[in-house]
Amino acid sequence: MVHHVRNRLGMAIGVTLLLGGTTWATQLVPLSEAELAQRSSLIVIGQCTEVRSAWMGRRLMTLATVAVRETLKGEPHAQVTVVIPGGIDAQRPVPVAAVVAGAPQLSPAEEVVLFLSARPDEPDRYTVTGWEQGKFSILKDEQGTQVIALGRRRPPAPGTSEPTVSRNPAGTLTLPKFRASILRWVEGRSAQP
Repeated sequence: MVHHVRNRLGMAIGVTLLLGGTTWATQLVPLSEAELAQRSSLIVIGQCTEVRSAWMGRRLMTLATVAVRETLKGEPHAQVTVVIPGGIDAQRPVPVAAVVAGAPQLSPAEEVVLFLSARPDEPDRYTVTGWEQGKFSILKDEQGTQVIALGRRRPPAPGTSEPTVSRNPAGTLTLPKFRASILRWVEGRSAQP
């Protein structure tokens, strides 16, 4: 019995390696918050209400529904569907999971600020601009204040030598300050010819 299980496991691993297809490398170009705002067609503050996986052609994707609390750029929506590479299909005889490096992760009930780009082939769906760089989780600090986690150091905005948002030692920024910065970037861009 053990020998039979080892053979099947070995065969499954071998088939997976042989049929895995082309492997693509993910290399993210670092973007400042100002660049994220410039490149995004929609910027929202909201809460993820549902996450599910679906096959889109031959690619396994995650579809996250986000209830929009506030739109900072773009046309207002009550909710948006965000398409994220990767996902889990547990309905198959052999479950399949696809993990894509650099892709953002959203969880139900998670509050977020999202920098989004419209999908040209699906007008009612969006991708996260800059992948994981365009997703900011909203957390609460010790005083119960909503803050944005700024775990990654981002490059300075073009033409400056300092990071685009001042950071405190805890690596957070209050949501109102982050929101105000986004609105300045959006308004500054729309004021340019």
